Amino acid sequence: MLQAMRSWDLPVSTSISPTGYVRATGVAPLPSSPSSTSSSHPPVLLLHGFDSSCLEYRRLHPLLSPYLDAYAVDMMGWGFSQLRGVQDFSAEAKREYLHAFWVHVLKERPMVLVGASLGGAAAVDFAHTYPEAVEKLVLIDAQVYIDGVGPMASFPPPLAALGIRVLQSKALRSYAGTLSYHDAPLYSTRDAMHIGRLHTHRDGWDEASVRYMLSGGYSTSQKLSELQTPQVLILWGEKDRILDPALYAERFLTDLGEARASLKYVEACGHVCHLEKPVRAAEEIVAFVRGEKGTGLMICRACYRGDPNDITGIRQTVREAARRLGRAPLSSSSSSSSSSSSSSSSSS
Repeated sequence: MLQAMRSWDLPVSTSISPTGYVRATGVAPLPSSPSSTSSSHPPVLLLHGFDSSCLEYRRLHPLLSPYLDAYAVDMMGWGFSQLRGVQDFSAEAKREYLHAFWVHVLKERPMVLVGASLGGAAAVDFAHTYPEAVEKLVLIDAQVYIDGVGPMASFPPPLAALGIRVLQSKALRSYAGTLSYHDAPLYSTRDAMHIGRLHTHRDGWDEASVRYMLSGGYSTSQKLSELQTPQVLILWGEKDRILDPALYAERFLTDLGEARASLKYVEACGHVCHLEKPVRAAEEIVAFVRGEKGTGLMICRACYRGDPNDITGIRQTVREAARRLGRAPLSSSSSSSSSSSSSSSSSS
């Protein structure tokens, strides 16, 4: 994934940056990806969650790349995007930044927008404002129904800055990792904690986060039912301890309607199926983008006994199993069965 890291200078309003440009950072399609000129499928743009980075997709992006033109972009103010010289990190500014990415990097091709956690709110906010830009929407344990940032929006700046600095601590990042995963002993490791806080060591990170918090954050609970996006896939970890599926998941079907929205539960998975169950997430997304009904070949823990973080090993196991079965991995078109929304037993 590191070989595909890129930066792009995006034009924005001078109220956001006096120079009229902001440098975006993220991940472009890997060399194995279909080219934008030959692929019959729309490009995919992955949006990470609150105070995170494109590295959040370090397991999912390599699995999507052989089949789709997949990008992951750092949200303005987080990750490794430009901080110095930027004056506005509000939800509105982030939306303009994403629109510039769509125009200048994706060349205004209608895309599949994928948002995880707060990235789901950003995806809904963007699709609501720019319906022509979003062909399909994928929401992963999306924080859509919790508006704003809570009382921190009204804190005096010095107190808000103190609260933000707490987010950098190893203790808090480790605790967040424990909450995020169902199998925390396996996935909430020191390496995961260090990756999660890597961007917080940059000069200006705390100021950018304070400005976002004081702006009030995202408010999307009323926008969801107004979306014009014709197809929406919702992925939700059955064991999510951050956003309880019993409280939130089914509401998406009510607000969007079952005619255009499908809800897939991911078994034995917490808040971040793109990290904890990346193979399952990839198969659901690829099938959804291709317009297929279900996922294809999946690898369960009993079948794959290697390191669950070894993406290369997982992909090789998938290819070998596919050859034995005489069908292509990550494709349900030749499979006689599809995975159900809540009864699939697959895991990565």
